[in-house]
Amino acid sequence: MKVIRFVYRKFRKYHVYVTTLFAVATFVLSFREISRLEQIESKGSANQIAPNEGEFTEKVQQNSLKESPLLRNQWIERKLNEKSEDVITHAKNVSTSDYKKTSLNVKITEVTTLTHTTRRPKKFKDVVWFNAPAWIPRQKGSELFGGCKYKMCTLSYDRRDLAKADVVLVDGFNLHQGAPPPRSANQMFALFSFEPPTYLTIPSEWKDAFNWTISYRPDSDIWRPYGMVRKRRSGLKGKNYEKLVKEKTNSVAWFVSRCVSHSQREKYVNELQKYVDIDVFGRCGDGKCGRDCYEKLKSYKFFLAFENSFCENYVTEKFFKTFLHDVIPVVRGDPNYKSLYGSGYIIDTKDFATIRELGYYLNFLLNNDKAYIELLREKDKLKAYFPLPWCGLCEKIHKPLVKQNYADINHWLSREKCHLPNDLIKR
Repeated sequence: MKVIRFVYRKFRKYHVYVTTLFAVATFVLSFREISRLEQIESKGSANQIAPNEGEFTEKVQQNSLKESPLLRNQWIERKLNEKSEDVITHAKNVSTSDYKKTSLNVKITEVTTLTHTTRRPKKFKDVVWFNAPAWIPRQKGSELFGGCKYKMCTLSYDRRDLAKADVVLVDGFNLHQGAPPPRSANQMFALFSFEPPTYLTIPSEWKDAFNWTISYRPDSDIWRPYGMVRKRRSGLKGKNYEKLVKEKTNSVAWFVSRCVSHSQREKYVNELQKYVDIDVFGRCGDGKCGRDCYEKLKSYKFFLAFENSFCENYVTEKFFKTFLHDVIPVVRGDPNYKSLYGSGYIIDTKDFATIRELGYYLNFLLNNDKAYIELLREKDKLKAYFPLPWCGLCEKIHKPLVKQNYADINHWLSREKCHLPNDLIKR
């Protein structure tokens, strides 16, 4: 009896350890057996070959392809190799004679459309600046393309990256004499320009180098206007216009850095100054801007948004930035501003028979707060936003490649209709 009690006490002490050890051993052996069976199965399937046409009945062939992803991939790859002409379509050397009726001097040289591929496509596309203008912020690709539908583009400002570029950006305004850099057959050169043709001529060595255009013109391959205007979803509430107007102690402001312009705006301003006070800031005036000229507008009632050229689509940031400030724009350019951007707040020099008439009207508003506030209220029904070309560029790179070439980019530039002013003789 004593022996039984002794054994029972020992068993109770050690049975937990024994049970745990047995469970661990069972798990390890089971896991090793499962791994061995999986290796055998994978080796067997790796030695299989997708069936050829006619080798098995159609039903057996379909079942085997459904059951084995490996066989299915082999079969797809074989079909693609047999019918490669269905995968990539090349339309080479398309004659430009079919395009004589069009207005663009563009030669379509190749269209490549990828409908299927067994290779993993290159996800990120590389965009490289050849000569980035100084005013372009040096931002990373993730910053420029992060908010776009097509995000997978990189951007470099280093010419050493030109060889790997999918698209090379060339600023036409800062382009000097000299041959273009070497390029691969699949590279696209894009002319980037926001200057009017009155100030832009591309060197002869570059005239046939471009495939795409990026500019303020709607007929560009990638359109990027300086700004756009749309209605507000709801009006501005709680704005104290009377107090705002009382703080405006100055009349008219003008920011200018090009002192002699194609539009001869400087002559117009010189004449207008006979009838109304105008403070001129920048390189061509006595006023100093400091960090930002537009911060000065808080104390001014009017701002002269005068363009340097009369060109049919040329409206720069001068006009659109007035929506960021409580100031009324006085515009001078070729487009129909009121048709494009709304009426009721714009003062257009084209609406006045003489410069003196405009001067008298500005003086009337300077002395009539109620009439001036009505202009501000109409302007506040709208807002401006400033689109960038980067989203459209990244999207275009990722879409099926349409390779075209401008035979003479200067011919395309000259299609923008520009003219000299016709109202300066009127006083």
